[in-house]
Amino acid sequence: MKDQFKSLPTNYKVDIADPARRLAIEIDGPTHNTKKWKFLDKRKTEVLNALGWSVLRFSNQRVDSDLDSVLKEIREFTASR
Repeated sequence: MKDQFKSLPTNYKVDIADPARRLAIEIDGPTHNTKKWKFLDKRKTEVLNALGWSVLRFSNQRVDSDLDSVLKEIREFTASR
């Protein structure tokens, strides 16, 4: 894995994890729109994918304004696995 990615952190924390499904759900605030966080989020997703995890990302705004559709998307994703 270290050959595939440069300068990996020693661990990653996700907002919500379902280890049985290898599913990580991330809720991103406004700071995740910056260039730095976009890069870090992309790398985190790529590393988790390489480890066999799926990552679903939702903005705080979407969770706050349309929780029903977020939950529906999560249910549909998990049902397809």
